[in-house]
Amino acid sequence: MKIELAGVAAMQPAIEQSSKHASSSSAVTSGAVAEDRATLSSDSQTVQSLVGQAMQTPAVRQDVVDAVRQTIRSGEYKVDAGKITEGILAESND
Repeated sequence: MKIELAGVAAMQPAIEQSSKHASSSSAVTSGAVAEDRATLSSDSQTVQSLVGQAMQTPAVRQDVVDAVRQTIRSGEYKVDAGKITEGILAESND
Protein backbone atom coordinates (compact mmCIF):
# COMPACT_ATOMS: atom_id res chain seq x y z
CA MET A 1 0.00 0.00 0.00
CA LYS A 2 1.37 3.36 -1.03
CA ILE A 3 0.72 6.53 1.01
CA GLU A 4 1.04 9.75 -0.85
CA LEU A 5 2.06 12.66 1.36
CA ALA A 6 1.87 15.29 -1.35
CA GLY A 7 -1.92 15.40 -1.05
CA VAL A 8 -1.72 15.92 2.72
CA ALA A 9 0.81 18.72 2.34
CA ALA A 10 -1.40 20.44 -0.21
CA MET A 11 -4.34 20.39 2.20
CA GLN A 12 -2.39 21.93 5.08
CA PRO A 13 -2.68 25.61 3.99
CA ALA A 14 -6.44 25.23 3.54
CA ILE A 15 -6.80 23.80 7.05
CA GLU A 16 -4.72 26.59 8.57
CA GLN A 17 -6.70 29.20 6.62
CA SER A 18 -10.05 27.87 7.85
CA SER A 19 -8.90 27.72 11.51
CA LYS A 20 -7.64 31.33 11.30
CA HIS A 21 -10.99 32.43 9.89
CA ALA A 22 -12.87 30.61 12.65
CA SER A 23 -10.77 32.16 15.42
CA SER A 24 -11.12 35.69 14.04
CA SER A 25 -14.89 35.33 13.67
CA SER A 26 -15.20 34.08 17.26
CA ALA A 27 -13.25 37.12 18.44
CA VAL A 28 -15.76 39.38 16.70
CA THR A 29 -18.65 37.47 18.19
CA SER A 30 -17.23 37.58 21.70
CA GLY A 31 -16.77 41.35 21.44
CA ALA A 32 -20.48 41.85 20.76
CA VAL A 33 -22.80 42.65 23.64
CA ALA A 34 -25.03 39.71 24.54
CA GLU A 35 -28.70 40.36 25.10
CA ASP A 36 -30.70 38.40 27.70
CA ARG A 37 -34.21 37.33 26.85
CA ALA A 38 -36.94 35.57 28.79
CA THR A 39 -39.80 33.70 27.21
CA LEU A 40 -42.75 32.42 29.21
CA SER A 41 -43.94 28.99 28.24
CA SER A 42 -47.49 27.76 28.69
CA ASP A 43 -46.31 25.86 31.79
CA SER A 44 -45.07 29.09 33.30
CA GLN A 45 -48.37 30.79 32.56
CA THR A 46 -50.24 27.90 34.20
CA VAL A 47 -48.06 28.17 37.30
CA GLN A 48 -48.66 31.93 37.44
CA SER A 49 -52.42 31.33 37.21
CA LEU A 50 -52.31 28.78 40.04
CA VAL A 51 -50.23 31.12 42.20
CA GLY A 52 -52.83 33.83 41.63
CA GLN A 53 -55.62 31.48 42.69
CA ALA A 54 -53.70 30.44 45.80
CA MET A 55 -53.09 34.05 46.75
CA GLN A 56 -56.84 34.74 46.55
CA THR A 57 -57.68 31.83 48.85
CA PRO A 58 -58.18 33.06 52.41
CA ALA A 59 -55.58 31.99 54.98
CA VAL A 60 -58.41 30.92 57.31
CA ARG A 61 -61.25 28.83 55.96
CA GLN A 62 -63.94 30.46 58.05
CA ASP A 63 -66.59 27.88 57.12
CA VAL A 64 -64.46 25.07 58.56
CA VAL A 65 -63.64 27.10 61.69
CA ASP A 66 -67.33 27.82 62.25
CA ALA A 67 -68.27 24.15 61.81
CA VAL A 68 -65.66 22.99 64.33
CA ARG A 69 -66.63 25.76 66.74
CA GLN A 70 -70.29 24.69 66.54
CA THR A 71 -69.33 21.02 67.10
CA ILE A 72 -67.34 21.98 70.22
CA ARG A 73 -70.19 24.13 71.61
CA SER A 74 -72.71 21.35 71.11
CA GLY A 75 -70.47 18.85 72.91
CA GLU A 76 -70.19 16.60 69.89
CA TYR A 77 -66.46 17.18 69.39
CA LYS A 78 -64.54 14.17 70.68
CA VAL A 79 -60.78 14.11 71.19
CA ASP A 80 -59.15 10.78 70.36
CA ALA A 81 -56.14 10.55 72.68
CA GLY A 82 -54.77 7.60 70.70
CA LYS A 83 -54.66 9.59 67.46
CA ILE A 84 -52.98 12.50 69.24
CA THR A 85 -50.35 10.14 70.67
CA GLU A 86 -49.74 8.55 67.27
CA GLY A 87 -49.33 12.00 65.73
CA ILE A 88 -46.84 13.11 68.39
CA LEU A 89 -44.80 9.92 67.98
CA ALA A 90 -44.84 10.22 64.18
CA GLU A 91 -43.58 13.81 64.41
CA SER A 92 -40.79 12.89 66.83
CA ASN A 93 -39.56 10.13 64.47
CA ASP A 94 -39.11 12.54 61.55
